[in-house]
Amino acid sequence: GRSVEECVGLTASELAPDLWPLLEEVYRRSLAGETVSNIEVSKPHAADPLRLRHWLASYYPVHVDGEIIGVGNVVVDITEQKEAEEFRAVVMDNMAEGLYALDADGLVTYVNPAAASMLGWSEQELLGRSMHDIVHFQRADGTKVPAEECALLQVRTRGQSIRILDDAYTRKDGSILPVAYSSAPLRSGQTIQGVAVVFRD
Repeated sequence: GRSVEECVGLTASELAPDLWPLLEEVYRRSLAGETVSNIEVSKPHAADPLRLRHWLASYYPVHVDGEIIGVGNVVVDITEQKEAEEFRAVVMDNMAEGLYALDADGLVTYVNPAAASMLGWSEQELLGRSMHDIVHFQRADGTKVPAEECALLQVRTRGQSIRILDDAYTRKDGSILPVAYSSAPLRSGQTIQGVAVVFRD
């Protein structure tokens, strides 16, 4: 919130006195020759003190003729990114529907609290595991669902969204949970990076 002219000539501690206690050690490390990357710094917004600004900062030693003469500082404003992440977290953590995501290999990368509650598995228990092998391996009558017939796995391989109104998941305790779900591929350009699934009892 200051002009360049107002900043030039100030020490880092004068420029950001409230942040200096957090950053002094980082500056000392850089002055000793270490590059310190991607330190997240947050501070109330100058124009709106109730709103936080967030930056990702890197600090590196500045050399002249083999001698360290100062600290270079590269700062990227990540406020909008952080606010978007916080919004997504609030929505995902508080939605009544179960939500989980799979990577390109069909392994679990995210499970929201509603999904964990309905399935009886914690997110930590499911991360990195195949949802088909754990939860979607059988129909309501107990007959097995071969992987090649699993509609959820086909979303990833075919790249098409689906909506199923009557299917079954198996809870951790072995009981059957009747579900309706929608699933869509997660894309990066033309590449399918994974699958998102939203389901309800």
